[in-house]
Amino acid sequence: MPVAAFKIGLLPPVELIEAVHSLLRDYPQMPVVYDPKLYFESASAVESDNLIEAIQTLLLPQVQVLSTNVNSMRKIARTADTLKAGALEILAMGSDYLLVRGIQEDAHTTTNHLYGNNRVLQQYQWERQPHSFLGTGSTLSSAIAGLVAQGQEPLSAIQEAQRYTVNALKKAYRIGMG
Repeated sequence: MPVAAFKIGLLPPVELIEAVHSLLRDYPQMPVVYDPKLYFESASAVESDNLIEAIQTLLLPQVQVLSTNVNSMRKIARTADTLKAGALEILAMGSDYLLVRGIQEDAHTTTNHLYGNNRVLQQYQWERQPHSFLGTGSTLSSAIAGLVAQGQEPLSAIQEAQRYTVNALKKAYRIGMG
């Protein structure tokens, strides 16, 4: 089965980021979708700084679509003081598109902002679902990667993947006791 896209998620430690970077260099034309999971509770400040620097210099130049929540975006774009400034800082690091997820406009909606070409390309507003969900960012970024792998252009893949994820949340239910 031929590989048509890469989807990257949680990558600490830095050595793993370096290994993925080496792999990506062997496939420079392969679309890459990255959803960083940046949790630093157990990491020292030096380890956190090294991780962010590795993401900035080794991964982002090879990423076509970066899909992240606001908190992780702010950790990557450390010098930015606004959402737009952070997005532009990340785009300058090499990613073609940046989807910033989960910006709460009010209690009933959530907004995702898509950046590219040094500007906001699109804002998507979705009805906030009444329950708490784990893994929605991973579901979304996996759907984007799957659609890109099927030949869709990133912009249409991002829109369709969001629609898919929202519909999955609407139909989600808890099974068993887990």
